Amino acid sequence: MNTTYPEGRYCSEYVDYRYCPAFALPQPNSDNVVWVVGEDIMDTIARANYERIISSVLTKHTSVNEACKQTAQALACFYVYRRAADSNTDLFWVEPCRSVCYEIKSNCWTQEECWKEPAGGCTSKSMASSVRPPGLLWLLFVGGLLS
Repeated sequence: MNTTYPEGRYCSEYVDYRYCPAFALPQPNSDNVVWVVGEDIMDTIARANYERIISSVLTKHTSVNEACKQTAQALACFYVYRRAADSNTDLFWVEPCRSVCYEIKSNCWTQEECWKEPAGGCTSKSMASSVRPPGLLWLLFVGGLLS
C-alpha cells in the first residue's frame, strides 16, 4: 500500500513520504501494544505528543519560541507517521533522525542525547531505517500516552 498523507491536516507540512498507516501504542506495564489505524486517531496522538513536548519545555523555561513549536510539531508527526522502510510493505517503519533530535535540542533547549538517534536511513522530512526506540524524547512521548 502506498500511503500518502492528505493535504491540510495536522502533519501535512512535515509528512511528505510514504508512511506506516498504523501506530503501535504501548500498553502500561506490559510488552503489548495496541495498533491504531487512520489519520484521525494518528493526528490526535501527534497533537497529544506535541502538547507533552511543549509542557516539558515549559517546566524548565517560562516561554516557548516559534522555532521550538515548529520543531516539536515536526517531531510529534515523525514519531507517529513513521517512514515506511521498504517499497513492498508499509508495516515496517523507521525511527526519527538524529538531525530532528538536534533541532529539538537546539530550538527547545532540551538535554537529549542525540548520538543515540540514527544519522541516516530514518524518518524526517524528505529523507528515509533503523528500528530502535530513540532516547529521552521517546520515553517522554510514550510516558505521556500511558498516563
